[in-house]
Amino acid sequence: MIAPSARRRRKGFEQGMPTSALLALYGWRRVMRDCGRYIPDLIEVRGVLKGICARYKARWGDDAFIPDRKQPFSSTHMLDIIAILTANVTVLIAWTATLRAAMLTAFCYVISTGARKDEWTASFEGDTFVRRASFAWVDRDGNDLPSTPEVIASRKNGDLLRAPATGEVAAGTAEPEAAARVFDLGDHNIVAQRGDESWGVIGQTIRLHNSFWGWDDGAYSECRVIAYAGAYTFAAGAHSRHTYVIECEGHYYPATHGTIADALTDATVKRRVRKAGPPRLL
Repeated sequence: MIAPSARRRRKGFEQGMPTSALLALYGWRRVMRDCGRYIPDLIEVRGVLKGICARYKARWGDDAFIPDRKQPFSSTHMLDIIAILTANVTVLIAWTATLRAAMLTAFCYVISTGARKDEWTASFEGDTFVRRASFAWVDRDGNDLPSTPEVIASRKNGDLLRAPATGEVAAGTAEPEAAARVFDLGDHNIVAQRGDESWGVIGQTIRLHNSFWGWDDGAYSECRVIAYAGAYTFAAGAHSRHTYVIECEGHYYPATHGTIADALTDATVKRRVRKAGPPRLL
């Protein structure tokens, strides 16, 4: 056990905090300073360390820095998870029976075999897995951007990444059906992503008044626009020709283009959208 410092002891702690690499670096810099040695700027140090780490991972693999710790679930915890997944539909009301069965199968498989995530997503012997380099930043028109420090530093909330299609198919060559996403809006109501839309608001953050869900608490919720679904008929019978799918706290909801336009948080995008006509498929 690490003895606490005098300050931590005065606060009632009986154990000291473990040392960290950063504290060791600060201590080394103090020694160098007191000896009159040159001390490089920490920003320059960070760049060198990132390069060293990148070379280390290139040699030893992406998992080289992952700590080898064993923190198993308790038996009670695992039984609680299984009980929830096997309970009736009122427990996980946003999950379909298929999703619950799939999660139960995956959970029981990994606790029985000890398989890691990358092992049970492999399609064949020697298959590669998703890495950061598998994604590319895209501009508002969906064109790939170079992966340079300048491009990465310029990214902000709402900017998009493009991933390769399943099976290492190059982007742009996959069949449209292969790239389509579907969303469960509840009550077995499934909608599909229609494709890119002219407003370019996919990925944007919106701030919706909670009356959108029928609540009267006067508060707001932050959501994200994740897909364009086109024509859609709401449960109450209202029809929308231009409908988006939004995500809030892990659940999906349909929203009209007017709702999206009014709730956008990015002022620049909001002004641009208000000057444009209704969204259309590109």
